[in-house]
Amino acid sequence: MGSTWDQLRSWLWPEKFPVAPWTGGPLFDSELPDSEASGIELLNDDTTPMEYVVAILRQSLGLSRREATESMLRVHFKGSARFGRMHHSRAGQLAEHIEAQVAKTDFPLTCRICEGQSTLAPEPLSKDDVA
Repeated sequence: MGSTWDQLRSWLWPEKFPVAPWTGGPLFDSELPDSEASGIELLNDDTTPMEYVVAILRQSLGLSRREATESMLRVHFKGSARFGRMHHSRAGQLAEHIEAQVAKTDFPLTCRICEGQSTLAPEPLSKDDVA
């Protein structure tokens, strides 16, 4: 039933911003030593539509709509959010992939490599985060 619902949802609510999916491998490697671990960080700006950030997170990172929306809100309210735990080179490739997708638009969304601990999707916001 899930695939039928996904097909129906894509027909009723097509993606406003098509984004190429990331095919460069897993985003989280728990066995990677901290010294070799990196992730990516999305930075907030005042111009990029929230729907576009959700599309980037869904297509490039494979997040569900809910995870992508919660993550977009974290970027919006906290100024940035970190994703993934992978080798430095893979993080660089992922950041380049996202930057290439953003370059097809006029949006100033910034993605950069960050070192150290990250998670696939940030924890949901608390009431204090949005106050």
